[in-house]
Amino acid sequence: DTSTDMLACAVGRVEGERVELLAAGDHLCRRHANEELVNTCAGVLERAGLTRGDVDCVLVGRGPGSFTGVRIGAAAVKGLAFAKNTPCIPVPSLEALAYNLAGQCGIICPAMNARRGQVYTAVFRSDGKNLKRLYPDSALEVPRLEKLLSEFDEDIYFCGDGYELVRGLSKNETPERLRLQSAASVGAVARRIWDETEDKSVFSPDALAPVYLRKPQAQREREERLGISDK
Repeated sequence: DTSTDMLACAVGRVEGERVELLAAGDHLCRRHANEELVNTCAGVLERAGLTRGDVDCVLVGRGPGSFTGVRIGAAAVKGLAFAKNTPCIPVPSLEALAYNLAGQCGIICPAMNARRGQVYTAVFRSDGKNLKRLYPDSALEVPRLEKLLSEFDEDIYFCGDGYELVRGLSKNETPERLRLQSAASVGAVARRIWDETEDKSVFSPDALAPVYLRKPQAQREREERLGISDK
């Protein structure tokens, strides 16, 4: 997952209902993410004693998030998968982020800093093990998110790189290690998506596409200069 400044990479083995994490590498990467991603993936595979040819399925956070980061992640996964037509599972980055807190009972609200006074967010309910989506991936201003969350009379937990923007909306604190992207969480959500999808052909490398929610900044600025409006 490269949807934010946290570059998250992991490799695991699925055996029946059990998923074994073999190696992981998560670190902040604000520049040259494309180079760092390739090196991180190679290092994770090496520590697990594997090569690219051993990989049977590739998973990626599809966004929303940083436009550049999401594109880099999708491109890297396509590159890993095309040679052998390896299945690619696109995972909603916000759901994977929320999965970090699946062990809590209550409302889980991931929040990524979307700039321009907004956060990329969604709302889930956790029973302490599984997540149930209550609100779709959206780009919302913080006051609007506050109004949305006021409908729930339950404990609310936040995570994401927009944590400081929304933490005042809940009395519950989230440990720092659970606030940012985790490739292991991407894997957990991908497993659910794989099991629930009958037609596995949708996971072909050709079908993989990032999700942005908003137009790129350069396009928005150009439309503003030209007086173009979506309304």
